[in-house]
Amino acid sequence: MFDTFAGLATTHLLALVAGFLLGALVFLGDGRPRGPQPPACTDVTARWCPRHGRCTCTIGRGENAMTEHDIDDPGCPLHGTGCPLARHRQHPRRHLTPRDAARRGWIAGMVRELVRPPKARPGDRVAVLSPSFAAAGAFPAVHEQAMRRLAEVTGLVPVEFPTTRRVGASATARAGDINAAFADPAIRGILAVVGGDDQITVIPHLDAGLARTDPKPFLGTSDNTNLHHWLWANGIASFYGGSSQVHLGPGPGVDDVHARSLRAALVTGGRLEITDPGESEDVGVDWADPRALECFGERAATEPWSWHGPARTVTGAAWGGCLEVIQWILTAGRFPFPAEALLGGVLIIETSEKLLPAREVGWIVRALGERGLLGAVDAVLVARPPVSDHTRRPAAEDRARLRAAQRDVVVEMVARYNPDAVVCVGVPFGHTRPQWILPHGGRVTVDGSARRVFADYG
Repeated sequence: MFDTFAGLATTHLLALVAGFLLGALVFLGDGRPRGPQPPACTDVTARWCPRHGRCTCTIGRGENAMTEHDIDDPGCPLHGTGCPLARHRQHPRRHLTPRDAARRGWIAGMVRELVRPPKARPGDRVAVLSPSFAAAGAFPAVHEQAMRRLAEVTGLVPVEFPTTRRVGASATARAGDINAAFADPAIRGILAVVGGDDQITVIPHLDAGLARTDPKPFLGTSDNTNLHHWLWANGIASFYGGSSQVHLGPGPGVDDVHARSLRAALVTGGRLEITDPGESEDVGVDWADPRALECFGERAATEPWSWHGPARTVTGAAWGGCLEVIQWILTAGRFPFPAEALLGGVLIIETSEKLLPAREVGWIVRALGERGLLGAVDAVLVARPPVSDHTRRPAAEDRARLRAAQRDVVVEMVARYNPDAVVCVGVPFGHTRPQWILPHGGRVTVDGSARRVFADYG
């Protein structure tokens, strides 16, 4: 009888195991769970919680700890008043303004507070480095004129480092110069000669401790977006723009808007209104041509800036740079922050001399939207794009059409992900000349009502 009972028990146990395995196979099948699925949370700060049976908040409670809590928990400074979650998925936009959230003490814990390096004084030394392409070595005449003009415009003493003129220097050697510039207490600012395409390989060799110990104003554009983002990630503000080989060396002189913002970034500080210089060139005279020392490139009158979004005023920390390089940075995993780190900020984006088609620009901006970055900021500044180079110069009407195509796709993407953002297109802070240098991490004001832009240089 015991044997019979044991046999029956074994049979039942095997049946239970088989049933469990069969259920597991049905559940797994092609890797997708069967049955009803929890709804997607349309609020970027929330996720579905089976315990609550609804979307729950995962940020901002207590001392801004990442603590999950009920979406309408009164202890949450973001959601404490109760919040509607019925937002369209295309608009992953927070539902409190930065001013409202700041009153609840939330943004102070999420938005990064950056160190603003002290200004240099006349007679101080400024490092001139080649973190990417060493154009100073390839085209020394333009570089030497740039160094003379740098001293004249700023009153500072330019100092070159071992790789400033060394074409083909390794990533470790270039990083060594950057580290040395931060380590030298006599150096009170750093200016990049020009951009390039491989600075992303330099970043792993940098010593963040040196930059944090003695932060200094850094200026550069294009590929130097890598360095701007490395500094930003380490809590240091910088200035986007100012490549000496492009804006100081060539032509009969330094453009007024560039000289004023260069002095403000390195020496004087203060607040400047960013205005339209009225003319622009996509590319200058070839640096190998002696005429590059005396002549500007072919310049044309600019069209008015294009404004979109609500007629309100936004003041926030600027973040961004060259779109192509931002894409590399995100792909390399060098933005390890939630999108909320940019809350209330001003996105500044521009495109390079590679002349990306408008549709590709739109793809990159769309990816920023999917990442949540477009939804976090309150304003977007888009630089006047270059649409010609030394080998391709379309007719004037075609150049205008190419600029308009890029404008339209960027405006469309921003509106899709953040219809509340103030957008201004055409500001000359990118790959065209004259160029304004803008704060990166510092404060920029975008006034959609008066249609004016201001920058705070500290």
